[in-house]
Amino acid sequence: MGISRLPETFLIMFVGIFGIFTGGFLGSKLFKWDPLKGLPVALTATVGFPGDYLVCEEISRSVGRNKVEEEIILNEILTPMLIGGFTTVTVGSVVIASILIKTL
Repeated sequence: MGISRLPETFLIMFVGIFGIFTGGFLGSKLFKWDPLKGLPVALTATVGFPGDYLVCEEISRSVGRNKVEEEIILNEILTPMLIGGFTTVTVGSVVIASILIKTL
């Protein structure tokens, strides 16, 4: 029974990620941010807290040529990623809860 629900599950995931991607791109344009920075901030909703911190840390280690560069890169991307993740999860929870409360 569980495997028969895979197509629906993948469709929901695809639609959700596409919606987050589209919203992130439009939000980046609206707030005059570089989409290459705004899209990862929006997509951090799919990763969650420990994941987005680890992604930022790994990016800074991979791209930075020395410890100073790594620190500069980490400081540039970490705050927007964490705030974006917390905000999207919080807003999403409120919206979903307000819809589901009507079913009780």
